[in-house]
Amino acid sequence: MADYPPLKGTAFTVSFPIFDQAGNFILAAVIASNRIRQDAGAWAPTFNAVVNAGEGGYDLTLTGAEMSSDFIQVKVLSNGRPVYIIIETATRQIKDLSFPTVSGRSTDTDATGRIHVDIPDTANGILDLANGIEAGMTVRGGLRLSVAADSGKLSGANTGNVKIRDSNDTKNRIDAITDADGNRFTVVRDTT
Repeated sequence: MADYPPLKGTAFTVSFPIFDQAGNFILAAVIASNRIRQDAGAWAPTFNAVVNAGEGGYDLTLTGAEMSSDFIQVKVLSNGRPVYIIIETATRQIKDLSFPTVSGRSTDTDATGRIHVDIPDTANGILDLANGIEAGMTVRGGLRLSVAADSGKLSGANTGNVKIRDSNDTKNRIDAITDADGNRFTVVRDTT
């Protein structure tokens, strides 16, 4: 089964009926001409001829070159009456909207069509993005330093060597050498 909309640049078969003036199917239409017009350009003959598909239905296969435009008009002149067909192409079809992860395209779609996002992997990717805050600093590392600076235990405030612990009190996150006024001039950070 063909997908929708017709794919730009790919051969496509148009199926259509031909009726007489009374509205009845013409089972053996006499095709005088079939022409194509791409993106409001000049009319030109189609590469392939119209084929009788039986029971009043007809097929016309347009080549990839004929399908290389966004908007295509086809005119089939039969038994003195024109049949007009309008085709709008697209670079992606409905089947392209979602891909299972196994195809190598990043959407995780289950058998029912539901899309899943792996939040832990997405979050870890953002938190551990190299240079996520500034050169040499990930978001995770920056958050660890911020939490320590805001709420970690502090020691050595009067000694010229200030140490600030992580939130779990397991290591020094910030180790700073200060002058007499408390201004930091050497800082060692532990973001691990």
